[in-house]
Amino acid sequence: MKKSYLWWVLCFGVASHATELSSLQTQIVQQQNKVRTQEQAKNSLQQEVLDFQDALKALDLQLQEISESLQKNEKKQKELQKKQQKLTQDFEQQKAELHEISIVLYKAKLTPGFLEKIFAGGDKHTTVLKNHFSYLLQKKAKLLKSLDETQHLLLNQQQQLLVQTNAIHQQKEELQKVLAQKKIIEKNYLQSLSNLQQQLIKERQKLAQLQENERALRAKIAEAEKRAAAQVLQAQQKALLASAQKGLGLPHHQYAYPVKSLGILHQFGSHQLGELRWRGMVLSASQNAPVRAIYTGQVIFAGKLSGYGLMVILKHGKNDLTLYGYNQKLLVKTGDVVSTGQEIAYVGTISGQAQTGLYFEISRYGEGVDPLGFLKK
Repeated sequence: MKKSYLWWVLCFGVASHATELSSLQTQIVQQQNKVRTQEQAKNSLQQEVLDFQDALKALDLQLQEISESLQKNEKKQKELQKKQQKLTQDFEQQKAELHEISIVLYKAKLTPGFLEKIFAGGDKHTTVLKNHFSYLLQKKAKLLKSLDETQHLLLNQQQQLLVQTNAIHQQKEELQKVLAQKKIIEKNYLQSLSNLQQQLIKERQKLAQLQENERALRAKIAEAEKRAAAQVLQAQQKALLASAQKGLGLPHHQYAYPVKSLGILHQFGSHQLGELRWRGMVLSASQNAPVRAIYTGQVIFAGKLSGYGLMVILKHGKNDLTLYGYNQKLLVKTGDVVSTGQEIAYVGTISGQAQTGLYFEISRYGEGVDPLGFLKK
């Protein structure tokens, strides 16, 4: 019955928080999983953004190469224009030379049949004339051939340059379209990443708040447990005191010695000094041997008392006291409730002597009584 009551007292202080703590811990685990999932998504998206930006760099580089190709083509076009101008000049010069030859032939009224008759002669003048007109005809043929080759070369070069330039322009336009689309996708990627990062910040803040709530709740539970333990201790002390209300009872050797005795140094009632007699007894005991309460009681004094060193006085019921002196160290304080056999001090040296021992006294109604009647034989 008593055990059930104490358990109820303990549970009453903390049970109201147990479900709340369990729920809070579940929320923390869920929030941690949520944050972990979002961090993984963020890292994955960041990697996608990096890969995408690498692709954009490659496109930018390709566009730069195309622009350089266009610049080279423009340079070639300018060179071709200069060459075209030179060919045009040559063409005009050749046309002028051909025109002069045609005029000479026209003025001389030299037809092919006439020239054949002249060249058939074998004199010196005929030979000179023949050579001169042969030169003029050969030069005319060369000029016509050169003019044709020049025009053909110029046309081919212009066509090649036009085809190449158009292809580069088309490639550049297509690449610019792709790049523009990629830029839009990149913008969307970055916006998504920004949104995810903002959401992750909020989730981390929520997790931190949950963890802070858990710490506060644990502190509250610890405080409640402390209060419950104090209530249990108080209840135990009350129960102990209630059991000791009748005092030590009649002497019939019912209590164990307060210390492991090595012998009695001074008996109760023996002469102490002059007419002064011992109100208790002095037991020989080892240094630092544990001193135990012979019966349940409350500490009404724990401190230094002149002539007795460190002293503990326990009250049992209304009229009985037990005194324990010559201690080296005390383990209890005034107000504590101790149970039968509980350690309350350690043996020290007898006052004014090098010998170690314990002063033990039983007082009833303020008068010392012989402890041996209460201690087991």
